[in-house]
Amino acid sequence: MDKYAAFLRGIGPLNPNMRNEKLRQVFESQGLEQVQTVITTGNVLFATTSRDIPALEASIEKAFPEQLGFNSATFILSHDELKQLAENHPFELENKQLDQFVAFTRQTVAPDFPGKAQESGWDGVSIYDRTVYCK
Repeated sequence: MDKYAAFLRGIGPLNPNMRNEKLRQVFESQGLEQVQTVITTGNVLFATTSRDIPALEASIEKAFPEQLGFNSATFILSHDELKQLAENHPFELENKQLDQFVAFTRQTVAPDFPGKAQESGWDGVSIYDRTVYCK
């Protein structure tokens, strides 16, 4: 059984239908196992034998409005993908107080994206697989 993390967009802990116990119930209703929520972040850890990530994302996204009355984009990464991301340091920051932002995508990011992002005011942009880092 493989381990995954689901990153949910737009989860607000003040909404009673977005609380951890209800999020866990949605994942468990999809047949996922070892379901755990991470504090009130909207991140959910789980295990499954399925390796069809797009189908898992679609199934979970479909379940939210049906079971809890809201929509949420869902991005799933495997344990190995997360480990690689943690080891990837796109920016060597001299000032550790600076923020870095990480965004997940479903498709490969266009090669001209870093230039466009820098034109929009980001100091640095780096792409790694389906992940965009900005500082």
